[in-house]
Amino acid sequence: MRKLFAFSAVTVAVGAALYAGIGYWAVPHYSRQILEETVAQKLGRTVTLDAVDFNPWTWVYEIRGLTIASRRGEAPLLELGLLRVDASAETITKMAPVLSELTIDGLKVTATVNDENIAELEKLTGSTGDAAPAAEASSDPGGIPAFAVYNISVKNSSFALVDTTRGIEERLTDVELALPFVSTMEAGGESLVTPKLSLNWNGTPVVAEGSTKPFGSTLEAQMRLKIDGLDVTPLARLVPDALPEGLTLASAKLSTDTSVFFRNATGGEPAAINVSGTTSLADVALTTGAGKTMKTPASLKLARVTLKSVDPTKASADVDEVLIRGVRVAAERNADGVGLSGAMPKAGTGAAAPAAEASSSASDAGSSAAWSWRLGRVAVEDVGVTFTDRTTAPAASLSVANLKAEVQNLASSGDPGKASFSMNVLGGSMNGSGTVSVSPVGGSFTLNASKLALAQISPYVKSVMGADLAGQFTMNMKAEGTPERVKLSGDASLANLALTKAGASMAAVKSASVKIASIDTGTSSAQIDRVNVTSADIRAVMTKAGLNFTEGLASGEEEKTDEKALAQKSASTAPAWQWSVGTAELKNSRFSFRDETISPKGDAQLENVNVTVKNLSSKAGTQSVLDLSAGVGGGTLNVAGNFGISPVAASLDVEAQKVGLAPYGNLMRGYAGVGAKAGTVELRGRLGFADDVPSWKGDASLTSLDLVNAKGSGLMSWKSASLTGMDVAGGEPPRIIIARAEVDQLGEKQTETVRGALGLAGIVAQLAGKESVGKKIAKVEDKLSGSIVLENIRYVDGAFSAEGVSAASVGGILLQKLSESVGGKWLGQGAATDAKK
Repeated sequence: MRKLFAFSAVTVAVGAALYAGIGYWAVPHYSRQILEETVAQKLGRTVTLDAVDFNPWTWVYEIRGLTIASRRGEAPLLELGLLRVDASAETITKMAPVLSELTIDGLKVTATVNDENIAELEKLTGSTGDAAPAAEASSDPGGIPAFAVYNISVKNSSFALVDTTRGIEERLTDVELALPFVSTMEAGGESLVTPKLSLNWNGTPVVAEGSTKPFGSTLEAQMRLKIDGLDVTPLARLVPDALPEGLTLASAKLSTDTSVFFRNATGGEPAAINVSGTTSLADVALTTGAGKTMKTPASLKLARVTLKSVDPTKASADVDEVLIRGVRVAAERNADGVGLSGAMPKAGTGAAAPAAEASSSASDAGSSAAWSWRLGRVAVEDVGVTFTDRTTAPAASLSVANLKAEVQNLASSGDPGKASFSMNVLGGSMNGSGTVSVSPVGGSFTLNASKLALAQISPYVKSVMGADLAGQFTMNMKAEGTPERVKLSGDASLANLALTKAGASMAAVKSASVKIASIDTGTSSAQIDRVNVTSADIRAVMTKAGLNFTEGLASGEEEKTDEKALAQKSASTAPAWQWSVGTAELKNSRFSFRDETISPKGDAQLENVNVTVKNLSSKAGTQSVLDLSAGVGGGTLNVAGNFGISPVAASLDVEAQKVGLAPYGNLMRGYAGVGAKAGTVELRGRLGFADDVPSWKGDASLTSLDLVNAKGSGLMSWKSASLTGMDVAGGEPPRIIIARAEVDQLGEKQTETVRGALGLAGIVAQLAGKESVGKKIAKVEDKLSGSIVLENIRYVDGAFSAEGVSAASVGGILLQKLSESVGGKWLGQGAATDAKK
């Protein structure tokens, strides 16, 4: 027995000695050999090691002073001050790795990226840069193997990524990680642990700390991440395709104080993920060019999001605030598209995404659960945008400054939120306030615009009409809308409107205003209370290029085609609009027309035009009231009465006094072949229109007439002519009744015409009597140079007749000539025959 104990003791001693030898010598030796030889050979770098220790009794393993050198005398690839691993005896009892401690102290990693290193990495990993094939699903039913690591500590460590070709140098320093455990093993009770991570990212502190209950039924975890002013510009260089070509992220600082809470779906509780906190980007600047040519087309002072709660598992989000402040954008438009100044798109780069992708996205969106969300406040402050449109000549330059917009309490539930905005635009200001909703989409807004300068949109007008625009626009409107309907009401006005071409005025309006009671696209109706225009000066000029107001527009054929298509579309898809205007006034205005296509050039003017129209409406049977006065040809024209639009009808009292024909003589010669060198017209009567038939009842006079033909030669003249008791109406046949017509002192041309028609002998024969031939001739001369009076003139069966006048008399001959030259052409009888005459 004694020998047995002695042998056992010797055996234990020898075994212990062997175990100690293996632990104290073999483990460190082979660890050093693997690190200094095998790893060095594999990496192609020198590996040095200060010490390797292993205590077989406490199972503590330590590596000190490990260095993996670089190839080119740069900073070492890896330096490690201390690696300490303390294995627990539970490794044996639980048949799984259990570490009581894992400590890394003084770890420094410097990764230099270049073509040689990338090729080396691909060789080590067996990768060629292509995506690796998906790994086959594990056949192990056990999933993740059991293990546990406690008291994980990383301190005094740093990591660096250097890419000299792209100017990237990212450094994480002062890395401190405290992790109580990482375990896949079960534990019986609740236990609260608090992991923590802190580091400096390029000199900016980053702190993440939290708590977790990894055991029991709750499986809860909470983490808080704090970053203060991290420069993220190097991250943009890590992803070169993140920005459009030509743009560089010159500055941007990221800050966040965010908490994440997680609870696993165990113990009867549903899973939950809750994100809350504040994240912001500050001092963002995008630049183009370099050196003296560098520009900053876009910058941002601050963008901040404050989350109250976001839970993806419940598809819910509660956002306290979204704030954007200090935005500056300089954008341009050219033939290839729209982009930031200095980084314009090139032709062919703006292709739309494939339809299949859009369809897929829409399908995905439709299959996703609807989110429930609330926005406490969305605000945009101090925004400035400049836009240059180089597709116009000259280039249009538009700007928005001091833009401020805010929406409060907007929610997916459909409750309306309050909204407001203000900005400086077009040299003036705009602001608005009201409510908006998203379910259904809609809103109600009060909009105000003050002194908007139309000159800033003049390049667009000039590109279409070739004219420059100036003036100021002011508006006070209320708008209510949904995707299906828009309603407007309020006031709008123009001041000092001017449209000029090549320095010449085309149109000018001192002031114009409109008061809108309602415009409703839902009911296709418009009710205008009042329209006022003061001191309008419209100057139309016809040249070989066309009317000055339409030069530069599409050709007439294209316009007709478009109008026809639009009319067909409107007729088939939209109801006719119903509209009304309470009062429309035009005061102290002037209209002029000049035709430069005829010779000599002709002009026409209306001076001091004043028009008032009341109760104007598209409603059938509506009677509108018209009151018009104007200066015409040095005289005056006054029109007053009623008229209708549906159907077209009119009953208007007309009075024209001392209207001269001479100012319109050239236009008359160019258009009718007959002009007037002199003549004054006066009218008094009633102009009517009913059942498509015009009518006139009243008196007219024409004095000091001197007509000329197209060549300017004298054609007809008289001292005075008057028509009284006129009753004229169009139709088939027309009705013409004139109670009395008197022509005083026909001119020489008419005298010769009558002589030629009658023949002097014929006249004498008709006046035969006992008097001598000489006296009879004298009487005829007196008759032609005196007054001709016709009574009860009528137009019947294409011919004029007068009471008590024979066809062979002077008056009869005049009526016959009037029937031949006027009746057929102007009254619709024998047009083809008379046209030849």
